[in-house]
Amino acid sequence: MNTIAKNLSYIACFCLMFCGVALLAGCGGTMDVTSIKVIKDPDKVNYVVGENLLLEGGKFSVTRDNGQVEEFDLKYATPNITHFDNAGSYTIVMTYEGKTSTFNVKVDKAEYNPVYEKNIEATYTGAPLDVKLVDTSALPAGVTEITTEYKAANAPDTAYSPNPPVDAGEYVVRTSLDGGKNYKITTPIIANYTIHKADIRNFATNGNLSFAGVDSITYGETFDLSKTWVLDEQTETLGAVPLPSTITSGLKYYYQGEGDAEPVAFVPGENGEIYKKLDAGTYTITVAFSETNNLEAFSVSKTMIVNSKALEIGVDYDIVVTTASGSVNLETGTDNVKEVAVLSSAPEVTIAIVFKGDAANYCNADATEYKLIFGENGAGMEYTGAAKVSKAGYYRVQVVLACSNNNYFVDAGVYTAFHYTIAE
Repeated sequence: MNTIAKNLSYIACFCLMFCGVALLAGCGGTMDVTSIKVIKDPDKVNYVVGENLLLEGGKFSVTRDNGQVEEFDLKYATPNITHFDNAGSYTIVMTYEGKTSTFNVKVDKAEYNPVYEKNIEATYTGAPLDVKLVDTSALPAGVTEITTEYKAANAPDTAYSPNPPVDAGEYVVRTSLDGGKNYKITTPIIANYTIHKADIRNFATNGNLSFAGVDSITYGETFDLSKTWVLDEQTETLGAVPLPSTITSGLKYYYQGEGDAEPVAFVPGENGEIYKKLDAGTYTITVAFSETNNLEAFSVSKTMIVNSKALEIGVDYDIVVTTASGSVNLETGTDNVKEVAVLSSAPEVTIAIVFKGDAANYCNADATEYKLIFGENGAGMEYTGAAKVSKAGYYRVQVVLACSNNNYFVDAGVYTAFHYTIAE
């Protein structure tokens, strides 16, 4: 076949192909979508508020401009609504390649069961204590709190009141909610409510009150236990700051010595002071608060040591040197050596101790020993009761007490002496 014939053959084939395509187009049209139709609703057409749209089970048909009809799962079309926030009837519009079709669903109110604490606890403060069972700011849109009411745990339902309780005890609290147009709330929410008794040491103050007590005193020294409370981390006692009446009215103080079988109660003074003159020794001091309807009992114990008191010459006792012509009271200190002069016709002097004041109640002068040291390096002479000397010189007097307890002692380092001279 020559070249011209081949070219004519190619042109003829091309023309036939073009005419075929044109013929098909003229007969069958294009593949564009002309309409869609929901032909089967989804399996789920009834919802409650808060659920998402489900398209499973749904079908839609697609009609093209060439007359071709196809079926597809509904999930391949796009819905105008995917989540239901409100109850009611909805028409769902499905779109596929710009064409739409619809189906209907119904959305009912949802059951709403709020999450809340079933057991509420508080501590007595003396003021009404209201509670919130639910956080109203976290409630779904449209749900509101109607009332919150309270009653004693053993009271009938008719006893519910909107007034919050004050006293310690067991209660029941209930809150009623309105679900609005979107939620069903059939019953109130109910919780147990316990108000515990308060610790008076926290309740009566703006901090934590604690009993510090008195670590040690000297016999006869005054103290007031009611002024030995501290607040929080203070290092100093409250001093003149009075305790709240709510605590002082229920407090009792006790002391118990090492030989006491039972604690003994302090008797408050005229102004409420807590003091008693205790003998020297070690004591357990206890302060206790009795339980009330709203306040817990508590008991705190501290150790207090009452130290023996050093006898003071001239205050608690006198050492008296008596001569035929009179007497001299000795003093302490090397600079206070008394001069005692007698005549040779009556040279004898008597040294005696005389207890005074409270010391006289415990110390026996007749049983007290005296040690007289003659001169700087003289030999010691010991006496019980009154001592008699008749030899001139310097005498240092040392006393060994005979007392019924340990309330008093004599400091052995105290220097007491007299200079005894005999004149012709």
